Amino acid sequence: MGCLHSKEKNIYDEGGGRGGKEDFPVALGATARLSRLSSARQTKERKKKPKTTNNSCSDSNSDRNKQVALNLPKLDENGRLTRNEVEYRRSIPDTSTIVDIGSGVQLNYAYCTQRGYYPDDPHKNNQDDLCIVPNHGGEEKDIFLGVLDGHGADGHHCAKYVKDNLPKLLTTYIRQERAKKFKLINDNRPSGRLPFNYKLFPMLEKEQYQKATRNAHIECNSKMLESMKSVNLSGTTSISAGFHDGMFTISNVGDSRAVLGYRYKMNGWKSNGEGKGETSNTGQGNNCGKLVAIPLSRDQTPWRREERERIRAAGGRIMTIDQMEGREALYKNDDNDGFGDRQEDLVDIEGDPPRVWLETENIPGTSFSRSFGDKIAQAVGVNAEPEMFTKAITEEDEVLVLASDGVFEFLTNQQVIDICGQSKGPIDASRNIVEESYAKWLHYEHRTDDITVIVIVLDHNSILLTK
Repeated sequence: MGCLHSKEKNIYDEGGGRGGKEDFPVALGATARLSRLSSARQTKERKKKPKTTNNSCSDSNSDRNKQVALNLPKLDENGRLTRNEVEYRRSIPDTSTIVDIGSGVQLNYAYCTQRGYYPDDPHKNNQDDLCIVPNHGGEEKDIFLGVLDGHGADGHHCAKYVKDNLPKLLTTYIRQERAKKFKLINDNRPSGRLPFNYKLFPMLEKEQYQKATRNAHIECNSKMLESMKSVNLSGTTSISAGFHDGMFTISNVGDSRAVLGYRYKMNGWKSNGEGKGETSNTGQGNNCGKLVAIPLSRDQTPWRREERERIRAAGGRIMTIDQMEGREALYKNDDNDGFGDRQEDLVDIEGDPPRVWLETENIPGTSFSRSFGDKIAQAVGVNAEPEMFTKAITEEDEVLVLASDGVFEFLTNQQVIDICGQSKGPIDASRNIVEESYAKWLHYEHRTDDITVIVIVLDHNSILLTK
């Protein structure tokens, strides 16, 4: 890990330059917004570049630009995408999907993904992706769902690689763990051995499922680094949920999120028969009967003290763009570097987060501290080891949201869950979350990020089954 591809013509091609005091990389995090002054400076520097004097090259570029212009996105009088253009960039199923996961629980899920809009790169691919694998691992009641958020020049390919390979690797490791458990049981049977039949394999406990998940993530990352050439400054984050034997395990690599909508049911609360509730005046507190957002993942970014310590121990630097451009003071004491230890659910409107850099060069500038790919960043501690959380499903668990950080750039966890609570079902909820995220991006920015969300309604006794 950290070895560069020797055959590449220029290992910095994905990042737009080798880096220097006035040359910052393009291949930053998926929603890595440069400070506004820095963006203005880059625009000013681009305008200073002399035009080519090669007439044939100029004519060729002109013809190509005219051809590309014919396919430019349609904009309104304010320079924003028209409504039809927005809908064209959005993908959402016609109906939600219902699966039985056992123990009297069904999942009713839907998704929505919208390609972002970058005025400087209007043909940029949607680098978000998602994977939904029913009957995961050949187990009828298991299902695996995940959201991938690619970044860098080849980010969409990185996201697809994880989509295609992570579920398969997880299947392999789950079966290995179940086979080990079956062998242990079989070896201790007092009356004869059972035939070696996968259908007889026992289900996994929390620790065993998490072990399989960790191994799958690490191997997927290793194989990506070995098999993909353009991963020096490209990669993908991942947030996933694996449902298995009445529980689900959230696995996080990066800064996408999993949020649970949990219905508090205390004394004085009663169901109205529609999956909602009403509260009597019993003084039980404001959360009685409320659908509350419970984060099941923590953003893995340099805002977290332990993540900064891990990156620095591996030889990396943690700095904001403003610090690198000299507009903000540097902190010499790593124990008090001015970044604190952000754990709460905050919206960062300013958009100048601490980033990961090599010790002597101004690359890669990632605003996350874990990811798949990003070979250069992995030389200074960025890795794909997931943080995991496993929970047994209870009746209070009403909705689970998996979403890329494009959703949470300007929306809090509770706002996302509130949208779910006010929606008619998973299709409506996923569409409404994307709509609100898109509106917030237009309010704060001149561009919009790729936005992807999976909404999973946990149906107990068919109360919540609405389209």
